[in-house]
Amino acid sequence: MLRAMAEKIVFRTTVEALLQRTLRAKGRLTPAVVEKLKTLGVDPEAPRDVPKATWQSLLWFAAELLSPGAAQEQQLHTLGGELLRAWNETLPGKVLFTTLRVIGVRRGLHRMSANFRSSNSYTTSTAKDLGPNDVEVWISDVNGAPTYIQGLMHAAVELAGGKGITVEITATEADSATYRIRWQ
Repeated sequence: MLRAMAEKIVFRTTVEALLQRTLRAKGRLTPAVVEKLKTLGVDPEAPRDVPKATWQSLLWFAAELLSPGAAQEQQLHTLGGELLRAWNETLPGKVLFTTLRVIGVRRGLHRMSANFRSSNSYTTSTAKDLGPNDVEVWISDVNGAPTYIQGLMHAAVELAGGKGITVEITATEADSATYRIRWQ
């Protein structure tokens, strides 16, 4: 039981958002892609909770599918934004973004840990106000892909109603990263 609690898991709704609402919606689930996904331990027809290592492999594979030929950092950034927009179409996503539009961007950034708890079992965050529309956010685990989280956060602020958004990676250390997020 303790081992299961300590295992880092990405929840089914997040996996579903990537497979069905991002890759399938963009016409990327060809038979060859489905076979590759199965070798990664993922069945697009039956999304399930997956371990962090499987999720990381899935991220890199999906990023290349969505942005072939782009630099890996840009691929991951694009994937972060696309995935969050797709996750917004799931029931937990709809609830989250309805709430964020009501409470506002700043308060939403301060609640990022609660938001991550609906997508995986291991990511936490802290936020510190630097100004009225300027927040520093530390993320405990960015899955080895800080630009993926950068794209995700940009989309989150946009979906919460922010305009003129910048998301800057200000530090990375081990699994974590710090971002400075500004908006109008």
